Amino acid sequence: MFVDHLNKSPGRKSSSSSSSLSSSSYSGNPTNSKANVGFEMRQAKKYSGILSGGIPKRHGPHLLPLARIKKIMKKSSVDVKMISGEAPLVFSKACELFIEELTKRSWNMTIQGKRRTIHKEDVASAVATTDVFDFLIDLVRPNTSNHVDLNEDLEKTQ
Repeated sequence: MFVDHLNKSPGRKSSSSSSSLSSSSYSGNPTNSKANVGFEMRQAKKYSGILSGGIPKRHGPHLLPLARIKKIMKKSSVDVKMISGEAPLVFSKACELFIEELTKRSWNMTIQGKRRTIHKEDVASAVATTDVFDFLIDLVRPNTSNHVDLNEDLEKTQ
């Protein structure tokens, strides 16, 4: 669904893309198409070893730096002293999936606004329309300043 929009030139319109957007736009899950289900099945198979206790072979660099994830985990609580090697891998994948889902929902908002660039308002709308993302509402409020210092917020909670 999203690839179709990226491959089109701005002047062309397709009746099939508008119908696919309206059918899965916000019925709860923006990844309802058969292509996305196949992709998600491959993703689940690829990372199922993590959940079953094994670690899949590392093929290339991770999308998120594992050392940074481990550092954030240690800073999150005074009680955290040691972290196993598998924990940052699981957190890395969880973060990747979180970012992917939020981006897809934000992209849906961008398309509904007939634009091709994701703005902060699109992210805020995606957060506001999805119950799972309610914990982000204070961070992405449309009327907040452009700069949110996450380190400052983390220090306040400790």
